[in-house]
Amino acid sequence: MSSLDKDQKLRLLETMSSSREGDRREGILYRQGNGWFQIGSVGHEALSAIALNLRQDDYLFPHYRDRALVMMKGMDTRMCARGFWGKLSSTSGGRQLPSHFSSRKDNIWSMPSPTGSNLLPACGAAWAMQLDGLDTAVVACVGDAGMRQGEFYEAFTLAVQMQLPVVFVVEDNRFGISTSTLEMNPMRLGILEPEFISKVDGRNVEDLYVQSEAATRKARAGKGPTILWCELDRLCSHSSSDDQRQYVSEDELNTMDKRDPIVRLENDLIASGVITQSHWEVRKQSIVDEIAAIYNEVAQEHDPTPDHVMHEVIAPVDIDADVIMQGGDDLRIVDALNGFFRKLLEKDRRVIFFGEDVADPMGGVFKLTKGLSSDYPDRVFNAPLAEATILGVACGLASYGMRPLFEIQFIDFTGPAWNQLVTNLSTLRWRTNGEWKCPVVIYAPYGAYLPGGGPWHSQSNESAFAHVPGIRTVVPSTPEDAAGLMATAARAEDPTIFMVPKHLLRVRQGASNKICAIPFGLARQVEEGWDVTVVAWGNCLEQVDKALDGVRDRVSADVYDLRSIIPWDRESLKASVLRTGRLVVVQEDNRSSSIGQMIIQELLEDAEVWAALKQPPRLLSRPDVHVGFHPNYEWGSLPLPEDIRSVLLAMLHDVLALDTQLEKESDSEGSKNGKMDMSDLIKLNVPAVGEGLEEARILKFFKKPGDQVNKDEPIYQLETDKAVVDVESPSAGILNAWKAVEDTVVEVGSEVGSLRSEGSQPVDESDDIGEAKAAVSSLSPAKINPELEFEEQTLSPSQQVLAGRLARAAQVAVPATIFQTVSWENIQSIRAELKKREEAKVLTSFSVTAWCVVNALQDNPSFRSCLPKSSVLRVYRNVHLGVAVSMGDDLTTAVVENADTLGYAQFAQRLRLQVERARKGQDQAGLQTSVILTSLTTMNIRDAIPVIVPPAMATLAFSSMFDELYMVDGEVKSRSMLNIAMTIDHRVVNGSAASAFLNDVKERMENVTLASLDLD
Repeated sequence: MSSLDKDQKLRLLETMSSSREGDRREGILYRQGNGWFQIGSVGHEALSAIALNLRQDDYLFPHYRDRALVMMKGMDTRMCARGFWGKLSSTSGGRQLPSHFSSRKDNIWSMPSPTGSNLLPACGAAWAMQLDGLDTAVVACVGDAGMRQGEFYEAFTLAVQMQLPVVFVVEDNRFGISTSTLEMNPMRLGILEPEFISKVDGRNVEDLYVQSEAATRKARAGKGPTILWCELDRLCSHSSSDDQRQYVSEDELNTMDKRDPIVRLENDLIASGVITQSHWEVRKQSIVDEIAAIYNEVAQEHDPTPDHVMHEVIAPVDIDADVIMQGGDDLRIVDALNGFFRKLLEKDRRVIFFGEDVADPMGGVFKLTKGLSSDYPDRVFNAPLAEATILGVACGLASYGMRPLFEIQFIDFTGPAWNQLVTNLSTLRWRTNGEWKCPVVIYAPYGAYLPGGGPWHSQSNESAFAHVPGIRTVVPSTPEDAAGLMATAARAEDPTIFMVPKHLLRVRQGASNKICAIPFGLARQVEEGWDVTVVAWGNCLEQVDKALDGVRDRVSADVYDLRSIIPWDRESLKASVLRTGRLVVVQEDNRSSSIGQMIIQELLEDAEVWAALKQPPRLLSRPDVHVGFHPNYEWGSLPLPEDIRSVLLAMLHDVLALDTQLEKESDSEGSKNGKMDMSDLIKLNVPAVGEGLEEARILKFFKKPGDQVNKDEPIYQLETDKAVVDVESPSAGILNAWKAVEDTVVEVGSEVGSLRSEGSQPVDESDDIGEAKAAVSSLSPAKINPELEFEEQTLSPSQQVLAGRLARAAQVAVPATIFQTVSWENIQSIRAELKKREEAKVLTSFSVTAWCVVNALQDNPSFRSCLPKSSVLRVYRNVHLGVAVSMGDDLTTAVVENADTLGYAQFAQRLRLQVERARKGQDQAGLQTSVILTSLTTMNIRDAIPVIVPPAMATLAFSSMFDELYMVDGEVKSRSMLNIAMTIDHRVVNGSAASAFLNDVKERMENVTLASLDLD
């Protein structure tokens, strides 16, 4: 070990003396009324020797008594003076208390007041150095009283676990303000292992230099942390607001003064002949004069103005204009986030994931990071069960230049990390006037509507985060919003709290083919209406949608998904309320000081909104109560569809309609329950076998109808995203029937079968076919969706007469059939080119033909129609195409809903997927379609007259191919032709309209081009 040379000692003496004089000058100014607060470092100056072992690229996380140490690292008296005066030119712009040091150019991290809060960020910076493969080190300082903070132990434990290059400097002056720490100090209590501790005389620069040199050398070598336990004296009161003579005896004060580190170093240098007493007295006076002059000069510099207060709270985000990822009909929020996380890891080596159980094989308890650690083991890591560690380390990594995307397992567990959130992440930019930045994304599943979560798995506390300046809070409710908002959060230079609604996590909603980043502060219009503005976000959007089911003919709701909580879209909501004159906000969070109250209050401040309101706004919210474990506590506290429906109808003065609606629902429920009692059946419903799960796949049935079943005996097997589960019977009896089939996906809570008592006769459940259909969930977002967008028109009187005359029975289609021939050569040519592509098995000639039909349906509203009632014509806004699927003697229908919203390639993939599902037994009869295609081209059938399957109004059949001879310039040629036939429901359209539509299909088939398919 090397020792200090005379030049180093002289430099230390100059710095220590300048630090002492700066403290003295500030004390004088404060007592003269020229300052607001002062914290001194008197007695701690010898710690500056540690800086002699630090390089420019090393990081220092200081304590507020480290004035001499930060000066030795690079700060000077002028910077300290600016901090004392709170000048605009200070490193905090006048926002931090004096002695809360910071200097980005010197890698001196901004000191927060809550002592010990700097230690976890220090570990984050050290981890970043380790990930970069550097031999740099971090020095993190804390007072001995601050060692009793839990974050000290979290930081030290993490540093030992990961062998981080950190030197923890404990400044033990035996006091926490006035409280003696002699019997509280963990060092003196013997709690920490001696092997990690180097006991140092904190008054002796030589000992400090030697011991810190060994500790930093160990850190640079990758051998982990050291605690430098520095015993020293606080030779001043705690702060300008304190007088330590009230709790420290005069004898003790005199003893401490005799151990003054500056006097000790002065005497050493004088005794060794390096300086003389007279020379040093002259130099000390010059230091006094220099520092007085600096403080006088700085006093004349510009102060911050009130206008500066909002500067550097948070920075605007540069939105990525490129497509961030591909969507798809099958997409869920969990898929969208996992897919985007993967793209981030591929693109940017600064991206780091850290959270409890995020690594494989678990991949997160909600599987948000499934597979990522296997492919990126150097950047996806499991965290200890310590949320403060997760957020604190994220802050340090981000300060260094990394891009942390860290997971909190449940938003409910943010409590232990709250200090880091409000002390460091949210304040770092503002408290350093933009010098330090904190680009962090903290994401977590949140919310209830999943019974059994209880008080610590069901919170929706977005208002708590929204209250903290310096962070953004977002809540996506669709896969597209999840990926789009995450893309923006990942580019932001400030922290984002990203709350993922658990109830919607695995709902298959789909997303557009090209997903782009979504700006913060922009709400999404979910549904257009004129009567009332309804604002919701996250899980409550589903509740709003259910509330509107059945009353959309009476309530025209303008529904907005807020999605960006802070910042929020005032302008869109204002414009909507100005149009509707009514406002309802639905939230899952509790009422007091909530986002809903914020929205209502801020909108009502606007005179235009106030004048436009027809009724007082309403807030539907959980009352100020926690969410309990038993499901009844959820239903008793959360906004439910019937609550929302009641408010909407009441706001529209439709009380009578409300009573009628409730009576109908009550009668329906009573009838349903009565039927269950009469049939004496026990339903077998799919259990919730994991939080956040919406569906499961039936792998195997262990019993068949008629089999004896014992109570608690496994009867079928489910597979979820999390596990394979054998489901036991809730009762003994005889298996009456299964309402689902193996290898299909079923919704959690749906009925898949039933039991009957022994000795009873089998019960025919064919009347429950609707329930059976509902039990078999789609493998894609195309679940049974009766509320597709459409408008219903009453048939004209003449049309009603015609329909009545032609109909032989209620709801029986009146068929008429027309025929046409189409040249096949154009599609043959396109198919030949498509075969050269990798996705050739999907891009078939039939998919091209079907695509031509979709385009024709776009321009022919009559063929987007059906007759759900004898006098009501339903015209769908979008194209919902059916395809007949043969399975031997059986026949079923595959359905592609909203086909016109897809590109050709996406449509072709969707078409193939739906046909395959139909062949596997998935019943799609509940899906909506107006026209059904059927193909007999492989059967060598020349012509066929297709039948209509109501409520569809037409079936279009492709029959046989044939060669047609024609003459060109006297030469006989041949071309391939296709016979097509279409049967229409004559109640909906006549033969003329049908002929026009069929000719439109013919023209499109004969003129479609490869370029028009837009495959690139």
